[in-house]
Amino acid sequence: MTPATSEPYGLKLKPIPLLVTIALGIGLPFLGAYLALLTSRVLGMASPHGPILHWLYLQHGYQCLLGLIAIFIVRRFVPGDYGLHWPRGKTYIGPAIFW
Repeated sequence: MTPATSEPYGLKLKPIPLLVTIALGIGLPFLGAYLALLTSRVLGMASPHGPILHWLYLQHGYQCLLGLIAIFIVRRFVPGDYGLHWPRGKTYIGPAIFW
């Protein structure tokens, strides 16, 4: 008997998705920090030299916003279920808010 395929098993790294993942993993936190710093300088909101919790909320808020924008852009090119939709079927949002 001969095997159906003669391809070797193993990990095949594709360079483009790997580079995009690295760019998003490193770029989004730095861009979020830059936008938080810019916001603190222009609007005088949270400062990295003041109470750190305000600064972290602002920075992580920008990271979340940039991540959602990145997901919105990527899903145009790579179809898939990214979890950005209402649940299918019955939802328990009302009881969860009430609870």
